[in-house]
Amino acid sequence: MSIDRKLYILCGGQSCRMGSDKALAEFHGKQLLDQQINKGERIFDEVVLLSGMNSYSVKNREIGDRFDNAGPLSGLLEALNDGVANSMKYIAIIPVDLPGISEQAIQKLAESIPEIPENAILLNSGEDLQPLAGIYSVELAGELKHFLETGNRMVFAFLNRLNYSTIEVSPDELKNVNRPEDLK
Repeated sequence: MSIDRKLYILCGGQSCRMGSDKALAEFHGKQLLDQQINKGERIFDEVVLLSGMNSYSVKNREIGDRFDNAGPLSGLLEALNDGVANSMKYIAIIPVDLPGISEQAIQKLAESIPEIPENAILLNSGEDLQPLAGIYSVELAGELKHFLETGNRMVFAFLNRLNYSTIEVSPDELKNVNRPEDLK
């Protein structure tokens, strides 16, 4: 198995509450997508966009969804499948809408890749668990595919089936941007 370190950024959501593509929203003068790419490129060998049905004008490789209306789990499945295709054991993933996630937190994820005995390591702050910011074993690809094929779409319902550990971060790092007012 390869130890190439790839970071996958979930950025293909419908952004219904935002009213426009969250990835292109500006936060402190820079697009959310650009901010996450920049953080990831300083730490990982490659940053790959899980772009869903969207497309972005960036140099990064993009992977679309095969499951329609499956939400972020479809993106996670694409990352896992890409990891399998590239002979990886684990993939790292973060959502585009966590502008407060620090490079230190992303570095902790990267450093945990060769060491995890569980299915996943996820970022959390107290009781706030972020299932879309973490490390996942590519061995979960088949289980997640079956989960989606049976019509399940709930992230925490899938997560509850897994054995995972957590990395504690500050509460500000896990604040999602879902609405225009969240950018203020």
